[in-house]
Amino acid sequence: MRIDVPTFPTGHTATSEAYTAELLASATAAGDSSVAMVIPGNKRHFTSYHWFFTGLKPASEAAANDLEVRVSFDGGATFETGSTDYEYYTIRFGGGSAANNASVGDNSMIFTDPGLVIGLADGESISGMIWSHNLGDADNLGYWWANMQFLRNTGGINNVAGAGHYDKGARDGTGYGQANALQFIFLNTEITRGEFQLYGIM
Repeated sequence: MRIDVPTFPTGHTATSEAYTAELLASATAAGDSSVAMVIPGNKRHFTSYHWFFTGLKPASEAAANDLEVRVSFDGGATFETGSTDYEYYTIRFGGGSAANNASVGDNSMIFTDPGLVIGLADGESISGMIWSHNLGDADNLGYWWANMQFLRNTGGINNVAGAGHYDKGARDGTGYGQANALQFIFLNTEITRGEFQLYGIM
């Protein structure tokens, strides 16, 4: 089933027989070290949350400019950065080949493919979506799914699909259904431009 989510002002909703989508927050990056997208305190009842980003471009081309994601449990005041807090797995398709990447203990979730440089030329950028379900469910382990596309500096479109979760929460019993913000970071460089939108889906 295909769901087309239109753009509409923050706080407004689009409703069909199958779902309701509400734009909860939006942001534009312009030379920022990071961008945080927070679920408002009165909007934490949705079935799922979708973080869209379009046209993200790093400030420099380097093998270590991976797009990293971290979670917050206090409305974005702080983000979890412990050296073994996260677990993730990705698979990349592009250039006639496929490759996977995984970590069972890291200080963020990396949903690009480490070592593949995101290009800076006109038309080169990264766009995609990260989503999570049932963040208000006490039995949920804080899972996130991701799908994104980007152009490498050597040319060629790449698609990356992945999943990750806040592993520390799974180990010590914290973080179950409590995450309420995501932070986007290009490792070792700024986000020179890009658009972000956060939708709640019911």
